[in-house]
Amino acid sequence: MDILEYRCTNCQCDCGVDWHDCYTWENSCTLSASKLLCFLIAKLNRRQQVYTMSTQFTLVPSKIEFKSTTGQYGWLTNFSRRVFTADGIKWKTSEHYYQWLKLTFMQSIGEDIGDDIIQAVVDARTPMMCKRIGHIRVNNIDQWDAIKVDMMMKVLRAKFTNVHLRGLLLSTGDAELVESSYKDSYWGDGGDGRGLNMLGKCLMQLRDELRE
Repeated sequence: MDILEYRCTNCQCDCGVDWHDCYTWENSCTLSASKLLCFLIAKLNRRQQVYTMSTQFTLVPSKIEFKSTTGQYGWLTNFSRRVFTADGIKWKTSEHYYQWLKLTFMQSIGEDIGDDIIQAVVDARTPMMCKRIGHIRVNNIDQWDAIKVDMMMKVLRAKFTNVHLRGLLLSTGDAELVESSYKDSYWGDGGDGRGLNMLGKCLMQLRDELRE
């Protein structure tokens, strides 16, 4: 049998060291080809085990930005099509529910908003359509502004009754959630990080609630 000149630095001679655990080698003293082959196989197996373990975990970034409904975190947006039921109505998106809450509230405080307009929000084919309907001019919008964060929390709690979505939200760990929108400096970050990012803050608050 051929003799290869190798030495394990964990041992000063060929004294029966466990070659499977030896990873640092120098040209020095004798090691049979069969032992060397066993060592190389063990080393490859160990690397495969480490790789397999590493692929079982996903590193969560410290900051997660979301904007459109596409991409890895598109489900965080209010425009994401995630059907759920709340107040006896099946909603296409959380944007639909939010705009409906807004208009029904404004109607309840005496604003001139007809039932047909409110129904139009429910029936809107897309979240953008219902958002445009919800941006109707009213006189006492400040009363809505005083409660809209609470209403957004109500919307998100309803949306995340979905077990799969709850799991996704919890999987974000302690990452800062940011709606990166240059069109919105209240619910989003304004596109430059100077906005209030209230939607992101509401999502992080809900994430904390789900952990309890």
